Amino acid sequence: MTSDSTTQQLWGIVRQQPRRLARFEVALATVCLTVPAFLIAFDTWNVRGSISAYWDMSQNQVFYYSLTVAAMMFIVRGARAERHWYSAVLGLALSGVVLFNEQDWQPWHGILAAVFFGGGVLAIVKYSEGPWASKIKRPLLALAVLVLLMWKPLGVISLFWAEWLAMVALAGHFIVHALEEIRDEAPGGGTAHYRAEPQQPQSSRR
Repeated sequence: MTSDSTTQQLWGIVRQQPRRLARFEVALATVCLTVPAFLIAFDTWNVRGSISAYWDMSQNQVFYYSLTVAAMMFIVRGARAERHWYSAVLGLALSGVVLFNEQDWQPWHGILAAVFFGGGVLAIVKYSEGPWASKIKRPLLALAVLVLLMWKPLGVISLFWAEWLAMVALAGHFIVHALEEIRDEAPGGGTAHYRAEPQQPQSSRR
């Protein structure tokens, strides 16, 4: 068996088990919400100016590992589900944020961070489909706007807290879509979004 056929077979298995993968993604997204808390805890409870500022902490493996896992979660989601292609873009942007630290790689770090958070908000606006996602669309957008106002014009919170709350909105959007996928894949739960389209019977020749 060639490497190409092996890869295709493995990828086929992945695409045929969306319900199991969606459950795993929900767990990962939930864990990712706690990443800022882990950064604070492993940095002697020091709250820095932003999440990106933890790149040089003494135990910076916590920073790199946790955000890399989050980035890969977005990339895999976008790669396996065509209607969530934008997740791959967000994952690549987050990968760039991790790879190019804020001290040595400006303005690229800032641009990639803006793509990740700004693109996430645009994704909520444009791609919140389904009964559950449609219901939480406005609350998530309201949260994003409130965070922006509290950070910049009002100066009530620092960039660190603004990024954390923005991650809550992005993860909420991610989790709801995964839960809808689990529901659609359940027996009697409706038509799954990722099932292969049934082939149309060929018309018989006369």
